[in-house]
Amino acid sequence: ACAARDDCFLANASSAAWRFDGKNFRDPGLGGRAVEAFVRRPTGEIYALVRNDDATIGVSTLSGKRWTDFPTKISLPEGRVELSFARFSPGGLMWLGVGYVDEDGDIRPKGVALVDVTTGAVSYHHASSDADAQRRGVLPVPINTVDVSFLGMDEVWLASSQGAVRVRGTEVKLYNETDGLRSEYLSGIACSASGMVYVAARQGIGAYDGERWSYPSGLATPANDIRFADDGRLWLGTDRGLVSFDGAKIRRLDARRGLPEDKVVDIDIDHYGRLWIRGSESITVVIP
Repeated sequence: ACAARDDCFLANASSAAWRFDGKNFRDPGLGGRAVEAFVRRPTGEIYALVRNDDATIGVSTLSGKRWTDFPTKISLPEGRVELSFARFSPGGLMWLGVGYVDEDGDIRPKGVALVDVTTGAVSYHHASSDADAQRRGVLPVPINTVDVSFLGMDEVWLASSQGAVRVRGTEVKLYNETDGLRSEYLSGIACSASGMVYVAARQGIGAYDGERWSYPSGLATPANDIRFADDGRLWLGTDRGLVSFDGAKIRRLDARRGLPEDKVVDIDIDHYGRLWIRGSESITVVIP
């Protein structure tokens, strides 16, 4: 999350969080606490999701040069909370993919948590056999959600191990192989400004135009992550480098062309249009 062009925050779910001034990395000023994620709100505020104790995650916001902790806590009754993604919607609601660590040390997914940073309220949503859950406002989204993207102000799309999920208000629609997906095990999702939805999987990139799913012939690459830039280009993180697609041409950036390694695990794009690339052993900033 970037507060300014030369003032960015990076986290890797340990005490080694950083504040980057464009040249040097330094301590972000959170007292050595483990940081699960930094997230930038659409209105510009920077939030940190910090490990309060062994089980819960707290929310802190940057106020001038200091961090201010909220009383808000993200917790699950089953055990220590883990996050799969953290992202603000255009309307300012923070969406978190949540899970917990079981007795054997394995991470078990548990759907999503929605954090209203204005009121501090947290709500939890996942598919349930409880017939009253939906009447209580619990959205029946798959428990294993790995990514989120937003189509305008009113439509949310989630990538999960059961397919692509569209959320409109309280309406939840799941798209799976019976609807045209080649695989339900998705690794990423991205919505374009024109209303297209793209999903990433080992079987390549699927595209949804509002009526049906298709698989563009030029995007048959297995992908680990996927993001849209403001200029309309689609970016893919793959095991063979960073791939861009402008609707007509495919371009690849890999270790032979400047990346420190071929494997791209995660992509994020800051509000200056720069791509932040996480590999298995590196972090790279790419200026398109």
